[in-house]
Amino acid sequence: MKLFQELINRRRFLQATGVAAGAGAVASGLGVIPGLNTLSHAQTTTAAGTSETVITKNICHQCPARCGIDVYTTNGRVHAIYGTSDHPISNGKLCPKGPLGAYILYDPDRFKGPMKRTNPKKGRDEDPQFVPISWDEALDTVAARLNALRDKGESHRFALAYGRGWGASDAGLQGTFGKLYGSPNVPIGHSSMCSDGSVVSKQATDGNASYSAYDYRNANMLLMFGVGFLEAFRPYNNNMQVWGYIRGVKVPKTRITAVDVHMNTTLAGSDRALLIKPGTDGALALAIAHVILTEGLWDKAFVGDFVDGMNRFKPGEQVDPGSFSEKWVRGLVEWWNVELKDRTPKWAAQVTTLYERDILATAREFGTTRPAIALFERGVHAHTNGILNGMAVHSLNALVGSFFAEGGLMYQMGPSYGPMPVNEEDYLDDYARNGPWKKQPRIDLKGHEDGYLLARNMLQELGPNSLAGKPYKLDTIMFYLTNPIWTAPNGKVWEEALRELFVIETSPFPSETAMFADLVLPDHTYLERLQDAPTYPFQGWPMAQLRVPAIKTLYDTKYYGDVLIEIGKRIKGPMGDYYKALNDTENVIRHLAKGFESDPGDNGVNGFESWKEKGVWYKKPYLWRQRDGEFYAWDGQDYGREMSKGCHACGRPWGEPARGDCDHAAGIGRPQYRVYRDQPEDRQ
Repeated sequence: MKLFQELINRRRFLQATGVAAGAGAVASGLGVIPGLNTLSHAQTTTAAGTSETVITKNICHQCPARCGIDVYTTNGRVHAIYGTSDHPISNGKLCPKGPLGAYILYDPDRFKGPMKRTNPKKGRDEDPQFVPISWDEALDTVAARLNALRDKGESHRFALAYGRGWGASDAGLQGTFGKLYGSPNVPIGHSSMCSDGSVVSKQATDGNASYSAYDYRNANMLLMFGVGFLEAFRPYNNNMQVWGYIRGVKVPKTRITAVDVHMNTTLAGSDRALLIKPGTDGALALAIAHVILTEGLWDKAFVGDFVDGMNRFKPGEQVDPGSFSEKWVRGLVEWWNVELKDRTPKWAAQVTTLYERDILATAREFGTTRPAIALFERGVHAHTNGILNGMAVHSLNALVGSFFAEGGLMYQMGPSYGPMPVNEEDYLDDYARNGPWKKQPRIDLKGHEDGYLLARNMLQELGPNSLAGKPYKLDTIMFYLTNPIWTAPNGKVWEEALRELFVIETSPFPSETAMFADLVLPDHTYLERLQDAPTYPFQGWPMAQLRVPAIKTLYDTKYYGDVLIEIGKRIKGPMGDYYKALNDTENVIRHLAKGFESDPGDNGVNGFESWKEKGVWYKKPYLWRQRDGEFYAWDGQDYGREMSKGCHACGRPWGEPARGDCDHAAGIGRPQYRVYRDQPEDRQ
């Protein structure tokens, strides 16, 4: 059959493979093959419950926002999904996608169980001829390949590529797996096609290698660069709620200037819409900074000032660094001398194709309307100069004193999770510590002169590099929540690469990449999972959600985190012992929840059972706030305790190592909570 034609209507593909396999099963007297149960059969087996309606807590998976949802189940069937009323993101509301989760759960195109390929040929015109197999056979097959590679000293030839991870019980397990097994390619994410430009921009300017958290409700101006706030900006559902407040109820209403390359809903709803030439957002930000400095509009309490009080920022003129006393910024005068002194609105108008008058008006409004936030993602950093664009935009927040201020932006704190059940360091053998894989570069050439020096991951390069043998060829590759034949910029090259690799797919659904798979190990859908998920950067204070299965699994699928653990148990040596001690993802989640026993959430969550009941743990408010250039810690009633020049948590001066388990690397003490990083190892 013409496979890509069949993918237009994927039901027909599954029907075709299901009929062929089912015919053999009926002929042999087996009835329905477990791996390819029909939807009607699954519905029959799950309809034997009581008529009582049960409400289960879960997290929407229609986008990365992580809205809390109430899943209504009657007679073993999900029939309604609503936003959880006491979840800080959803607040009882959902976007139009949220209620549609049952369509994913009951989609007839789902893979019904583990399968293996029987057609050795791979290509667009090739039917994989999948046949169902048991989970033991599937997991044993994977482990045998990985053990064989390790025995030959070629463990680096195994790669795990993933897209959107969620928490310590799925993406958070991957880094440990690669560390114990011994591969630099476990895991490799999609961040170069997603967040790297933003993350690196912010790391280079304020030291926080992550997205920012925002206090939109209290901001008086939002300056949005390439932000689809009313289309898809995270967390979309909550953004809609916030928009209704800041543009309707709030007095004064929050002023909005939106910058983008095309007219969209966000620009249509803003006070000022700036249609900019693609890739030139940084030039606009530099001109805004130029105006703020030359007109003396910067926040002197946060930034600092000239020692004699005279403004020496004059267009085109150098400034003596010794004449300016900095407070919470570093290198401002150097930035002016090297870059900003010549970046006038007239210059920026020529670069951006915007009107000079609009640039000047935007700069003056941003510089005088406090508190204000300059935010960006994704379009601004999706260019070859994207990191520089992002740095220029993000620096505006420092000039107007928005960092950690009410109505400003901040770092996201992570939850007070308990420790993992066992310590991975105790299970490292000599191979994991010093094996030949240690001398091998990553297949994506991260940090290599032939790769992208600043990217954290380059998933799009795995297939092409393996095909070219640069720096070597892979042997086995596993995919989680990613479909590179469809999403990578070089899909045809990926097809050629996957022809010669052993491919393991974990998606619940057929995909372009899945059709090249040798093994399909299908995941549960999100309404069937027990899965933790700390919040993405939201409002700064820590939060962790929990998915609780709304029904028993419809088919013979297995949660991806448990698939990793089960493969790990089958690896020879201490690694196998580690995963046997880890046991399963429920054990992992129960241990994470132990941290809540000593740090109960605002909603009373103090352990695993109450976490399941509520679906979310959170702790308000943020632990500190910056006001007029000084930092104040929350004292239980207000931000009333002035923080010293050292860390208020451990007492050490800035620049010196923290005491105990305090983390004050970013300049502000964080007792108990770590700063969120958008990396799987930081979700543990």
